Amino acid sequence: MNDHTEIRAREAKMRFLAEQDTVTGLYNRHYFITQGEKRIAQHPNSSFSIILIGIDNFRSINDALGHHDGDQVLVEIGRALAALLPASAVLARVDGDEFAFYWTPKDEQNHEEELRAFAEHALASARQPLHVNSYQITLKLSAGTSTYPNDGDNIEDLIKTNDIALSMAKSEGGDRLYMRGAQAQNLARRRFMLQQALDKALGKRELRLSYQPQVSLANGQITGFEVLMRWRHGGEWVSPAEFIPLAEETDTIVRITEWAFTEACNRIREWQRQTEETFNLSLNLPPRLLLTDKIDERLVNIAKKAGLPLSSITLEI
Repeated sequence: MNDHTEIRAREAKMRFLAEQDTVTGLYNRHYFITQGEKRIAQHPNSSFSIILIGIDNFRSINDALGHHDGDQVLVEIGRALAALLPASAVLARVDGDEFAFYWTPKDEQNHEEELRAFAEHALASARQPLHVNSYQITLKLSAGTSTYPNDGDNIEDLIKTNDIALSMAKSEGGDRLYMRGAQAQNLARRRFMLQQALDKALGKRELRLSYQPQVSLANGQITGFEVLMRWRHGGEWVSPAEFIPLAEETDTIVRITEWAFTEACNRIREWQRQTEETFNLSLNLPPRLLLTDKIDERLVNIAKKAGLPLSSITLEI
């Protein structure tokens, strides 16, 4: 081998390392971004989309099969996606278990409909059973999309929007497509702001309790109350369906649940004293709370301190 051949071989190897993912042989994140920036520079008025596909719970696959077989799963997913795309397509592994490619509609007027159809088709193809070593694996995958220029005027912003869309797909249970790129970014921003505000909601006295009477069908008498939490923030009522999952992501759920249980126990006990009636208390507990150390003892102590019999309390998960 002469010097020129060796130089060309080294240059080819360096180019490969600079442009391609060493595990799958696909393009890497750097090359993907570079090609997208060139595309915008050359055709600034032409719309296109990025489809980002990620494997749900890929860590569990690595833990169960080992990293060697986990890498083989990535290779097989890359092959499945490559089979759907033209040879000239830029398909890249942009993160640990995430693949991305550029996509252009045949009819710009039907961009969103065609995008949804192709993204769903890509997911379905990649979900086909894989044979890795001696295992047959059926994966769950999620996808997010973004579109230039609606969701961003540069590749970094588009990928960021894709990341948010993919996270939203996984947070909603995974194994699905989330297309609302810009809306996903706005929702993520709202979730962040609410989570920050919720941490201070108790101190600001923004949380309220609502008592829904439980009535006996036999005699029409009130037998107890179901306690529901309400949050008034920034001039609006925030739905429990929105703020409880946010609270569960941090220890905030422990503090607001203990506060709600304390307030409810004291209120029910006070009504019992005033009316000399025995009222039951029903309260929903978020599943995340059960992971809290000694939470059962803490709730029992709260009830005892309020003087409310444990037999009159129903805690629902």
